[in-house]
Amino acid sequence: MLKFALATFVIGWGFILAVAFGLIAQDSRLGFGPLVFLMAATMVGGSGAIEDEENRVPLLLLAVAAFASCMLYAVMRYFMLFSWGGR
Repeated sequence: MLKFALATFVIGWGFILAVAFGLIAQDSRLGFGPLVFLMAATMVGGSGAIEDEENRVPLLLLAVAAFASCMLYAVMRYFMLFSWGGR
């Protein structure tokens, strides 16, 4: 579970960086990729923290970091929406 949550977290951040640096267009459907992968990391990390006593702390920290990253991406997309409309 820890490996899967970490993999989805890293893929989500890869998508965030791709959108931030313009590799993925703002109006593309791939722009929702970070939300999908980061929320998957949040759910897997949260449920893994409940079930796996051995990796409880790393999974919980990963879930919190993934959720915070998802909120950060939502704010970034909000500001990108206004900059896109202003052109």
